Amino acid sequence: MHATATEVSRHRLLTAIPIHVAFLFGLARVRWNPFGLTDCGFFLLFAPASAAALLWMAYSPLSYPVLFAGMLLLIFSFRFISAA
Repeated sequence: MHATATEVSRHRLLTAIPIHVAFLFGLARVRWNPFGLTDCGFFLLFAPASAAALLWMAYSPLSYPVLFAGMLLLIFSFRFISAA
């Protein structure tokens, strides 16, 4: 994509926002019980969401907004999966 070092570092900083607030995903795990299945509910909800985000990124045209949104969705769902 011929990105400069500044563009790459800005992209990595913005997509790492969910990692910087990872404690919120742990708090959400304690308060929220998807499908009434505790941790299994998180896997049933966010594993397909991760797969869908990966497929969406694979079949979308390569651009910065698609890459940013896809990575943000993936990190968000991975944080919930790792909290479970």
